[in-house]
Parts: sequence; structure tokens; C-alpha cells
Amino acid sequence: MTLSAGNLVRITGISRTFPDGTAALENVSLTIRDASITTLLGPSGCGKSTLLRILSGLDSADTGTLDWNTAVPKPGDLGFVFQDATLLPWANVWDNIHLPFRIAGTPSPEVNEKIRGVISLVGLEGFEGHRPDQLSGGMRMRVSIARALATSPSILLMDEPFAALDEITRFRLNDDLLRIQEAINCTIVFVTHSVYEAVYLSDQIAVMSPRPGRIFAVRDIDLGSRNSTIRSSGEFAQTCGSISALLAETEAA
Repeated sequence: MTLSAGNLVRITGISRTFPDGTAALENVSLTIRDASITTLLGPSGCGKSTLLRILSGLDSADTGTLDWNTAVPKPGDLGFVFQDATLLPWANVWDNIHLPFRIAGTPSPEVNEKIRGVISLVGLEGFEGHRPDQLSGGMRMRVSIARALATSPSILLMDEPFAALDEITRFRLNDDLLRIQEAINCTIVFVTHSVYEAVYLSDQIAVMSPRPGRIFAVRDIDLGSRNSTIRSSGEFAQTCGSISALLAETEAA
């Protein structure tokens, strides 16, 4: 099925039931726009992570289709950032970011410039030789993001990457993510439980109902340029309130 211009992937009628009988997703349909941030927001267990894994190819749907605006993405076309940074504890920052190239067998001289570029992009210059246990939680997550970006993916999938961080670090990384997305113009699908994080980051929020997960509502978010003062604005508070009300409706539906 041909997608209209500006759309990266159309999810149509996706359902997923696990072998133990748990119905994770039921008839999920959603269009992801190119070069945008779409957030999946919903209660624990509603299938947000499962949908992300289906998009990445780490899991398969029982029914439904994914229609991409190009050929089905190859592994390098997709970047995945998990809730845990999942770094090799014995490897330094440079070697952790180099990992996907080593797995693919790409010669180092061809990727050194890419690695230097993403290290600069996430603000880790000077830490190339540090191991994960020498870094803060926020810096470890920056390494994970850099590793996901190193292969220049067309879509970045992020599964609650900032959930375990303190609020100050989380806010800073939210700002960094917006800066990075603008710099490289990639598509991001972001999973979170936080209404405030979803509203701050997103061009589009897909509110999901409790398991089996369905798309309860999709809302476009237009707050203009995000900055440190937007979180205290009346417009931001009003938008967060309306999204919170949708989440409450999912519980009653």
C-alpha cells in the first residue's frame, strides 16, 4: 500500500498474543510521520514495548501489516534504545558505540568519523576512554543513544530510556533529544508513562488503552519551539491536562 508523502510507516490492524495466551495488542492502527516524534503513552502492560519490538523486527505480529514508505528497513536503518543502557561493562565509550559496526564486520577506518560525530552530538567528547562504571546514569544513556545513532538510522525506537533517571537529568536529556532530532532529522518513536515527558517531546501522542493494547486516541501536539520555560506555561499545563483526561478515559472504557 502506497503511503502519502510525509509518512514513514503505516501500522494497520496489528494484533499480538503471546504463547502463554496473554493478549498484548489488538487491532492497533497508527501512522508514523517522517522526521517527527511520535510517543506511545499508556498504562503498564498495554503493549507499548511490544509494538516497538514489532516495528523493530524483534517480534512479529499475529495479524496486521506494516507498510513502509520504502523497502522494509534493514538492521542499520533502525536504532533501538532500551530503558537500560545495555552497555558492555568492560568496554569504553568508543568501543561500546563501535559495537554494531564490529558485529556487521564494517572496517574501523570507515566508521571512525561516524563515531566521532555521534560522540560530539551527544556531548561525550573527552569521555571516549571511560568505561560505563566511570559514567553517571545520564552519561551511560547518552552512550546508548550515540550507539543507536551511529548507523544513521531512518527511525529511532526508544523504550522508556529516561525512566530510571532523576528529574533534572531527565529534563536535560529531553532537551538533548529534541536538539539531536532536529540536527539529524530522523523519525523517533518514543515510549513513556509520563504525560509531561510525552507532551514536551512529541509531535504526536498515541494514547493506548489497558491490555490488550489498542490505540484509544491520537493527538497532535503543537507547542512551537520547546525551551526551559515551556513547562511552566499555561498552554503546556492545559495540554498535559487534556492528555491526562484521555488516559483516565481509557480506564473507564
